[in-house]
Amino acid sequence: MILAFNDLVGPIPDEYANLVNLVEFNIGTNRLSGSIGHIVNQWTSIENLFIGINRFNGTILDDLIPLSSLMMFTGNQNSFSGTLPPELADLNFLSTFNIAFNGMDGTLPTEYGELPLLETFAIFNNDFVSTLPTEYGNLKNLGKWNFITHFFVIFFLSSSLAQQYFLFGNMQQSS
Repeated sequence: MILAFNDLVGPIPDEYANLVNLVEFNIGTNRLSGSIGHIVNQWTSIENLFIGINRFNGTILDDLIPLSSLMMFTGNQNSFSGTLPPELADLNFLSTFNIAFNGMDGTLPTEYGELPLLETFAIFNNDFVSTLPTEYGNLKNLGKWNFITHFFVIFFLSSSLAQQYFLFGNMQQSS
């Protein structure tokens, strides 16, 4: 289901929890709001979940834990809060994880160094307070790691990706 780039408003109806065979859900770049974790956690077949650039709130990351088929999660530019649950490291197919521009806090779980397919890890513009886990050095497929907060930048970039520009917590990409 792809409903991105519209002007949709309000919450996602609870009845969407019945879409248990959903493989892709893209509602990015709308003005949807409310909590959606109780809906999303029913989609055990979901592979690609794009909910970025909306007005969702609450905690959602714990609701992703049962989604064992999840490959791509983009929840950037919402009002999500909470911490990064270590159990997300059990999502063996996860290749993209983006929660940039939210209200997340806490530390960076060392367990994320065990994500075998992770290629993109974007967690900038949140309020994480942590040391850099040495375990993240095990992320052999990681091509892009964006961690920007309070004008502090750590960035890994493979030679095959486009040149990146960072301007005080805002990311602009050019090719």
